[in-house]
Amino acid sequence: MYERTYSKQVLRTKNEEEVVVKKRPRWKIILLVVLLLGCMYGVVTALRNPRLHIQQFQVEGTDALDPEDIKSEVYQILEGNYLRFFPKKSTFLVQPDSLGEQIKKRFPRIATISVRRDGIQTLRFSVTEFEEAYLWCEAESTAVHIVTGK
Repeated sequence: MYERTYSKQVLRTKNEEEVVVKKRPRWKIILLVVLLLGCMYGVVTALRNPRLHIQQFQVEGTDALDPEDIKSEVYQILEGNYLRFFPKKSTFLVQPDSLGEQIKKRFPRIATISVRRDGIQTLRFSVTEFEEAYLWCEAESTAVHIVTGK
């Protein structure tokens, strides 16, 4: 008995060797895929929850600009979804610094803007505007130009 086991295990030639492929059980792979899909579904569901969306905007410090114009612009920026699943107005996906830069680009009268969260559903915009330096009108058109001191 010893000889048969010894020759079979130790003295085996390369032609006789069997290739041993270690396979993972299928149930582990299936369980891993199901868990990953469940986690992704949970994250998407949580981000789409209306209680976790930005719903109010408060604008402070505007003199010449109308706060409603800034609010409507913010609503337009936060409209839509990322990758068709993640809403842009989700509290966890809104980036206040990026949002402030976009508002500053769209309103050249704004000198500085700071955006901060006030709770889960509120963003507060603190705006400072450039001071007006002078005003002129063109003779042929009805356009009025306000030059700000930058």
